[in-house]
Amino acid sequence: MTMHRKSVFLVLFVLVSSGLLPFMATRDGDVIGWETGPIGSLDGYIEGTITNGTAGLTVTCNATKIPNGTGGTPTPVSFTTTSGPGGSFNITVDTSDDNYQVINYVVTISPTYYLDIVKVQYIVQGTINASETHHVPPGALQLTDAALGNLTVKILNGSSGEPLENAVVTVSHVPDLPSMPFPQARVTDSSGEVVYNDIRAVETEVEATKLHFQDLSSTEPSNTVVINEGGMTTVTFNLTEDPWPFETIPVDGAASANVSRGVTVLFGQEMERVSINDTSNYLFLNSTSGNVPFHIVIPGTDNDRVDIVPDDPLEYDSYYSLTMLAKLRSSGGGRPLWRSMTVEFKTELPPSTVSGRLLDSISMLPAVNVSVSLVDQTVLSDEGGYFNFPLVIPGLHDLVIEDGYLYQGHSLEDIEVERGEEIDLGTITLVPYEWGSLNITVTSGGAPLEGAWVKVLSSKLSDDEFNLTTDSKGIARFERVRSGNVNLEVGADHHSTKVDVALVQAGKHNLMSVALVEDPLPVTVELTDESGEGLAEITSDLLVRLPEPVLFQTLNVTLYVLDSEGDRAGTIPLAPPQDGAEENTYLVRVQGNLPLEREFEFVVSSELRALDDGMPILWRDLVFAFSTPEIPFAHINGTVLLEGKPFAGIRVSFKDQYGLTDRDGSFNFSIDLSSPVEEGLFVVNMSGQGYIPFTKELFVEGGQTVEMGVISLMPLSGWYSVTPAPGQVDVDPGTNITMFFLVPVVEPERGWSHAVRVVREGGSAPIRGIYILEDGNTTLVFRPDDALEENTWYEVRISNDLKTTGNLSIFPVGNTTSFRVRPPRIMIGLVSPAESILDAFPLDGRLTLSFGVGVNRTRIREGIDIEPFVKGLVFSWVSSSEVSISALFLSDTRYELSLAPNVYGLDGEPLVEVFSLEFSTTDSYELDHSFLSLNLIPEPSSGWETGENIRMSGNSQSSVGYTVRVILEDILLGETTVDENGTWSLEVVLPSEEIEGKLKVTLSVPGGPVAHEEEFDITVSAAASSSPQGGEEDMTWYYVAAAVIIIIIAVLVAVLYMRSQRKKAQDLLEIDYDEVDGEWEDPEE
Repeated sequence: MTMHRKSVFLVLFVLVSSGLLPFMATRDGDVIGWETGPIGSLDGYIEGTITNGTAGLTVTCNATKIPNGTGGTPTPVSFTTTSGPGGSFNITVDTSDDNYQVINYVVTISPTYYLDIVKVQYIVQGTINASETHHVPPGALQLTDAALGNLTVKILNGSSGEPLENAVVTVSHVPDLPSMPFPQARVTDSSGEVVYNDIRAVETEVEATKLHFQDLSSTEPSNTVVINEGGMTTVTFNLTEDPWPFETIPVDGAASANVSRGVTVLFGQEMERVSINDTSNYLFLNSTSGNVPFHIVIPGTDNDRVDIVPDDPLEYDSYYSLTMLAKLRSSGGGRPLWRSMTVEFKTELPPSTVSGRLLDSISMLPAVNVSVSLVDQTVLSDEGGYFNFPLVIPGLHDLVIEDGYLYQGHSLEDIEVERGEEIDLGTITLVPYEWGSLNITVTSGGAPLEGAWVKVLSSKLSDDEFNLTTDSKGIARFERVRSGNVNLEVGADHHSTKVDVALVQAGKHNLMSVALVEDPLPVTVELTDESGEGLAEITSDLLVRLPEPVLFQTLNVTLYVLDSEGDRAGTIPLAPPQDGAEENTYLVRVQGNLPLEREFEFVVSSELRALDDGMPILWRDLVFAFSTPEIPFAHINGTVLLEGKPFAGIRVSFKDQYGLTDRDGSFNFSIDLSSPVEEGLFVVNMSGQGYIPFTKELFVEGGQTVEMGVISLMPLSGWYSVTPAPGQVDVDPGTNITMFFLVPVVEPERGWSHAVRVVREGGSAPIRGIYILEDGNTTLVFRPDDALEENTWYEVRISNDLKTTGNLSIFPVGNTTSFRVRPPRIMIGLVSPAESILDAFPLDGRLTLSFGVGVNRTRIREGIDIEPFVKGLVFSWVSSSEVSISALFLSDTRYELSLAPNVYGLDGEPLVEVFSLEFSTTDSYELDHSFLSLNLIPEPSSGWETGENIRMSGNSQSSVGYTVRVILEDILLGETTVDENGTWSLEVVLPSEEIEGKLKVTLSVPGGPVAHEEEFDITVSAAASSSPQGGEEDMTWYYVAAAVIIIIIAVLVAVLYMRSQRKKAQDLLEIDYDEVDGEWEDPEE
């Protein structure tokens, strides 16, 4: 059947190909014929007229060229012509090759910009023969006039709104239309417009570009317009100007520019220096007063920045503009600006002022020289009591009037200050004090006398302030002494006592000096070579005159060289004293020459003792002062750091000079070394309150400058200490913080909390508590209101507000130490049993302990010890913080459970003390230890025979480790132990003699009383006898059964072997199975 179909189709194809079938051309269901063309022509023709067509239209015929006969491949061919007047056309089709036919053609026309499509394609299925002309029916190809309109595009500057001239506008239609017969791109005129007339009325996309502006399509997503038919469509677009290539400080539109600065221009590239330095290229204007005089500063050599600096500060709250002209040139000669660039800004508001007047609340007179503080400014009231803060930053501030000698402190809180505001606080009255302070300076020989006692004989002071001792500066300070006359008594050892009267004026700081006369020392010193009184030659030695013979080993002398402040800066090497030419004199030689322009102190130690009775001769060191001539100037420079920070006020001494470091920590000495003879080693000393003095020897020549560089002073050990110790990590939560100072401290005027704070590490809020000053103001205790948090780090912060009674900062740069409160501790408690049961503890009892925190189970298990030793120790954890302990306890035994101190907590919590617990066992049990199951095989009811093996097993979950015994009428047949699963098993052998009696299975603690037992009535009988013949018959059955099994196995093996051989035979015969018929077939058939 398939072959028949293929034959029919092949015949039809041949008939069609050879033209034997009639030719049919269809269009819209009509049957179209053809006529003969010019006689003898080798071409065919297709002619027709395009409805509403014009001359010059392209008409195309696309057809297929197929070979005659068989073989060959069909080939597409195309023939084209151009329409004549009225749209008429005639297409010549090449049919000259007799070996091919042209069939199945399509006639199409191409529309133009002004003619739109109606019908543009005509299809014919048939053959074009030579000399034939095919006619396209009228109306088969049609065009119509396209819809047209007019378009005006206007381009504006997006920043200014002004029309943009010379912008390039390009239009393109969104539909796929014939190309425009006019230019798509046009340039805007002075009004920013371009006009397109007679343009297709369809959706049209507009693009606009201009130098220094961003393309329209990149900034305007909706850049299309639909052109209206028959009229003018107008559309406006804005182009965004490129960003200015320069940046300015302040930026354009800034609202609070600094009046003390001008405008900085950042070019972002290297510019021509002459160009950017030309003031004519800039225009600086004030919106009110006009031109602003200015000058130009060009920082560095990169020429990428200028500072436009006004000659005078700018006005507050004013508008300014800076215009940069397009004449500015880059280093390559180009002009980065395409037009003048202008930035406008407004200056800041004027600063705020706060003022007021202070009056005495009683006299209403001006309060003069009172310290007033606001933010970080401090001023003194003037003669009229007025004070004024001219530059106050905006915000909420507190005005503080310091507590002084004359008036009590006062404050005004939360003063709201706004920019440019002038605030007058009016009159503020101050309450005056009715007392004054009194400082007594005691001197001896013009020098301060330390250790002198000063008694106030009549005053309103409290009793503990009546008697003071002078400090190292010879000063005794009475902080509060009521006004009036005060009687004083001043004295010192080896000095005369003096009585005097001091007048203390209320509210004033009263000063008084008292000079005491020292008893003359019995030892004198002379220079061996002097050029004037007290002026030694550099080769001079010293002669010591004594009142009596002395112990030579107690004659200790030192020659000190002094610095510019008169402090001792070093020592001069001396030879041991030698007997002088006169009795009781000693000559002390200087090793080498004395340095020039120095002051010296030759000291005879007060250790000097008389030869006859060993009594002291001097009550203080004898100091003999002298100097040497001047030397030329030299210079020494350096910087001092306290704990890595520059600090002002550090005392630096060199030779006879001293000075204080400035705020940068720097110092500078000029030393006169007028003679080269005195060039050599000198000593520099540096010291600060609470720090180890620094000393260094320098070799200095006249006129030399010595740079010492940076010197760091280290804190003085013992100057301050604190408990808990720094870094301590086991502090108790209830601990107080105690600070110990080497010198007395005073409470700061703003309170302790401003100078000494205890805070959590990394925090800022201080811990609340009270401060207690003890031990003569050398111990400060901070007692927190609440216990400190466990396992938390704290910091003790001391600021430079904490000062000594001499108003010196304890820590000029502050001090911080830290400690950690210990973690929570483990507290072990007995949960069960009750303590009353511990003295009658059952053998199967459990001890349940609670630790209060999660603990490491392994450490607890390894750490717990029970004495005496027990077996079967089991830990059952109720939770991570609670455990039950059981064991195989012995009866009537005293036990002790203990746990040694260690870290057991999961978070590091320790047990700090040994935990121990004692308990005594009884011979009783608390739990039910009965057998959950008990199996005997064979069962006793079946009767047992002598010598028979009996298998026994059971279960008792509550008796792990207990002993199971099997007893028959007092005969122990066997025993075993309950395993960890609560099960046991045992096999016993019955006695060889007959027995009738009780079989007991007991359960007990090893070595302890029975906790549970079960009994069975059994009878053990003699085993039945059997003859040898019967035994042989039994064995015969075994042999028969074995033989049958062997035979069965042999038969199975034979069957399997035969089946495998049959399969091999089938494979050799190659017997196939026909899957269609389901039968075996012979391959030959």
